[in-house]
Amino acid sequence: MKVQLGEIRAMLEGLKVALDLDFEDITVGYWLAKAQRQLIPEFVTFDQARLKLAKKYAKRDDNGELMVDEEKGQYVMDNQDAFDLEIGTLAEQEAEIGYNSIPVSDITGVAMKGSVIAQLGRLIGDPEEKGSPEVLELPKE
Repeated sequence: MKVQLGEIRAMLEGLKVALDLDFEDITVGYWLAKAQRQLIPEFVTFDQARLKLAKKYAKRDDNGELMVDEEKGQYVMDNQDAFDLEIGTLAEQEAEIGYNSIPVSDITGVAMKGSVIAQLGRLIGDPEEKGSPEVLELPKE
């Protein structure tokens, strides 16, 4: 499955919540944990590139030190538009992970908020939905 680098942070946040749930079917938890293991290295690479871009476009003080907006906890940008353009291009790049979506119908016996489902994005899918990513067939009893 291909995911955009900009999607990964939300997916990992959703996985953090989802992996604390008690799934009726252990294979759902297993596959979500597998997705997490594959997404983390991609996120680290993306975040390092994002930080490098932030430093590239950050303002510097008279001593050459990067200026930080203490209230926002982020660098003060010298050219916000150029930064936004480059970070947008970076976020749209795709990474291939060895994972197929779990059918939403296989996630049973557990309450999951819509916000978590939204964060998981294409990690869960509907095999009947047109344009849905390839969906993993979990073994049935």
